[in-house]
Amino acid sequence: MRSGIHSLIVAATLLVLLGFLFLMQPQGLTDLGLNVWDIPTFIRQWVGDQFRSSELDWRREVALKRIQQKLFLVDELLAGRANLLETGIAFQNVDKEPPAAPMVCYPGDTAQEKYCRQVIDWARGELECQPGRSSSLLIEQLESELTDLLANPGGLYSDPVFEDASALSRRIEGNFCGDRG
Repeated sequence: MRSGIHSLIVAATLLVLLGFLFLMQPQGLTDLGLNVWDIPTFIRQWVGDQFRSSELDWRREVALKRIQQKLFLVDELLAGRANLLETGIAFQNVDKEPPAAPMVCYPGDTAQEKYCRQVIDWARGELECQPGRSSSLLIEQLESELTDLLANPGGLYSDPVFEDASALSRRIEGNFCGDRG
C-alpha cells in the first residue's frame, strides 16, 4: 500500500512540475519535445522535411539518369561506335547540368584525362559483368589509347573530336531509355 501511495505522490509531483514548466516557461516543454500544441512550428518542420525529401528525390533521379546515360556511352564505346576521347568528353557533358561533384578521385592534369580514366573504369566494370568477354585486352587497348593521347601534344583537345563527342552526346537523348536490353 505504501508503494502505491508513493507512486501516486511521484506522479502528482511530475504533473505539477510539468504544469509549472508549461505556465512559467512554455519553451521548456518545447525543448523537451512535449509541446504538442505548437502547431505552426510543427507545420514549418513538416514543410521543411517535405522540401528536403523532394530535394533528395530530385538528386536521386539526376544520379540515376547520369548512370544510365554513362552506361549507354560505355556500350557505344565497347561496340566500337565511339572512341575513348569522344566518350570521355560525352561523360563530361553528362556531368555538366546540374554540375556533378568534382573529379577528385581520378588522377590527371586535365578534366579530359580524368574523364577518360573514369570511362576506362566504367568500361572495366561493364566488361566484368559480361561473361565470356575478354576484358583485359579491351582495357589494355583503352589504356594504350589514353597513353597515346597524353603523348600527343593537344591530343586531348582536338576540335573535330569535340564535334564527334557532341554528336555522341546528342545520341544519348535519342537512345536514352532505362532498358539496356
